[in-house]
Amino acid sequence: MKLDDLLTTIGEFGPYQKKINVLVCIPAISAAIQVIIVVFIMAIPNHRCRIPNLSNDTYDIQNDFHQSLINRTIPFTVKDGVDVIDKCRIYSPSQNISYDEYNRPINASSMKCQSWVYDKSVFESTLVTEMDLVCDKQFASTHAQMSVMGGFLAGAFILGSLSDIIGRRKILLISYLLNICTSIGTTWVPEFISLAVIRFAQGIACAGIITTAFVIGIEIVGPTYRKITGILFEFFFAFGFVLLAGLAYLIRDWEYLELAVSLPSITYIIIWLYIPESPRWLQSQGERERFEDVMRKIAEGNGVEVSPKLFDSLEFRENVKSVPLWIIFTSKKLTIQSLIIFLNWFVVSMVYYGLSLNSVNLGGNIFLNFFFIGLAEFPAYFLCILIIDKVGRKPVYCTSMILGGISCVSSLVTMMYLKEYIGFTIALTTFGKFNLAASFAVIYVISGELFPTVIRNGAVGTSSCFARIGGMVAPYVAEASNVLASPYNQLVPSLCFGISAIIAGCFALILPETLNRHLPDDIAEAENQESEGSSILDKRTLSLSEQGNHVQYTELKTFDNKV
Repeated sequence: MKLDDLLTTIGEFGPYQKKINVLVCIPAISAAIQVIIVVFIMAIPNHRCRIPNLSNDTYDIQNDFHQSLINRTIPFTVKDGVDVIDKCRIYSPSQNISYDEYNRPINASSMKCQSWVYDKSVFESTLVTEMDLVCDKQFASTHAQMSVMGGFLAGAFILGSLSDIIGRRKILLISYLLNICTSIGTTWVPEFISLAVIRFAQGIACAGIITTAFVIGIEIVGPTYRKITGILFEFFFAFGFVLLAGLAYLIRDWEYLELAVSLPSITYIIIWLYIPESPRWLQSQGERERFEDVMRKIAEGNGVEVSPKLFDSLEFRENVKSVPLWIIFTSKKLTIQSLIIFLNWFVVSMVYYGLSLNSVNLGGNIFLNFFFIGLAEFPAYFLCILIIDKVGRKPVYCTSMILGGISCVSSLVTMMYLKEYIGFTIALTTFGKFNLAASFAVIYVISGELFPTVIRNGAVGTSSCFARIGGMVAPYVAEASNVLASPYNQLVPSLCFGISAIIAGCFALILPETLNRHLPDDIAEAENQESEGSSILDKRTLSLSEQGNHVQYTELKTFDNKV
């Protein structure tokens, strides 16, 4: 008897597993917020150079005299028939300057300014306004977002692999503590370098929370409900985005906003006390006593009586230790599958985060844009739950990636020819996020089911590393719309995101289907997974038939007749 069979006996997804899955998912709300909060705490409001020797200068025009001083001090250009003031330069002081009828210098030279005033109509303050991270420092917010994704990269690799050695639960505690320290500590940073360092550490914490919590969630339930636990995690992550939009709308000061989303994370220590170690990890480590204790706790929580002889027939591997992650590259088949998984994690993360970051560049109300982009994820996850067991993981993933890419590319038309109807662009972007959210949910499930237990957390962590590289690239692609001199600069992000998603979705067609298959425990079992049928084109599905210790995949009937 295997662990999946034992879970079927004591409850695949009983009250106890449901409680644990909710508990491990709650901190994902905080992780989601901290990953993307830079959109608001480092928002760049409209600004201009401060008028020298005017202590009460403001961005808003106070009176005619103030307007006159602005005209005399700040250069301007004409764009589409409208005067646009320069954000980074002031006129050089000179004794021999003549002025036009609007009190503007004629043929005067200009120079870079050193201080600025900011528009406070949207935000009372941000890290950008506090540290003057504009003009030559305008990439600061992009670098800050890259820092957290860089931390995500380091955390996913280091903590992901480490949890295969010392256990999921210990890494979860380390991640919780680090998240508390870094999120609250962000409000005390004195300058940008310190901010980048603490954001990097915050990324490590978020990677540990997300990767380890996800793995615990799928390793504690039976095969029938793995897809629910995988997607349940995404609901909490999406709720973090929606919650952030609401909090940012209500709290316009960056320090208070950061504290509002950080202080609740202290309660995660209490949550950790109720989370058990992964029974699948304990089994792989040969820790029979602790394994049986956890399984009895699951059975008791599910209201199932456990026979003393229940564990006697369980296949238990004494003293089996984790193997190096590179072992997957000793197999040509697993190498190809792994590379495709890594590519898709890179692309899905780049486009997923890129669409969220770029939502504030689309025009209109940035809070509503971000809210709708986050809200689009909920129906995507509901749809995944409804159809992922009917058509399989691979068809859902590939279709959503390709449709998401097409949606991004289609938004180019509305940007070019329907500029006055910004709602069309936002709608297409939201639909793109809907599809990418579905893709992100399913790639988690595919990765968790494809890699064997002995390297699963490390492999998912490594996959997450490629996702974080994509996340590091995303802010620079999104920022292209603000820095490129081309008149088509607004089109670049959507074009890059769309084409990448389409290409990655096509490559994913090579992957095997993992629907209704036992989680492989070692490399040999992972190699034996076959990619039979499970195509959205021929509507075939797979079922499991166990004979001894071997799992045979038998094609039973068409999808139309499957219950």
